[in-house]
Amino acid sequence: SPFQQIPFQYSLHVVYEPNGIVEHKEFLADPSHFNVKSAIDPRLKLLEQMQIDLSKLGSIVAYNATFEKNVLRGLSLTYPKHYDWINSAISRFVDLYEVFRKGWYYTPKMGCSASIKSVLPALAPEFSYNDLAISNGGDASNTFMGMIDGSFTGDVEVTRTQLLDYCERDTLGMVIIWQKLYAESGF
Repeated sequence: SPFQQIPFQYSLHVVYEPNGIVEHKEFLADPSHFNVKSAIDPRLKLLEQMQIDLSKLGSIVAYNATFEKNVLRGLSLTYPKHYDWINSAISRFVDLYEVFRKGWYYTPKMGCSASIKSVLPALAPEFSYNDLAISNGGDASNTFMGMIDGSFTGDVEVTRTQLLDYCERDTLGMVIIWQKLYAESGF
């Protein structure tokens, strides 16, 4: 429907134990399989792969989890056969944003903002998006939309890699925030 958000990509960094190995998993729909004219929808494939990658155990850490949970709720309406798994996944969410939004952790370097784009450089100044061709979610969404509506004129394979790189950097940033919080907590 018009203005509906269609998830087409995700990135996961799986941490099995503190200071342990971090495993990366990702999904990006193939824009050649999803276009307005053929009405091919990437959501089911994304959802099925997400079920494999997230399994049924462990916390799912997000930054502003409300957004991710709403996307999943939308998927449960479209794909009711996956309702139980989706609700189980939603119940596992932990929101890193709450730590900063509620003031449980603050440093003046955050500049009175709890957004990840303020928190991340405050906690890890060496971490940056500056070297990426695609460096924010709006550009990622617009780029993918251009790839499916025919307005994109660049190299599709190079751009797919750039989309994957951006999304991976975003979730790696959450791992870094979690690691900093964990190290400072004394656990």
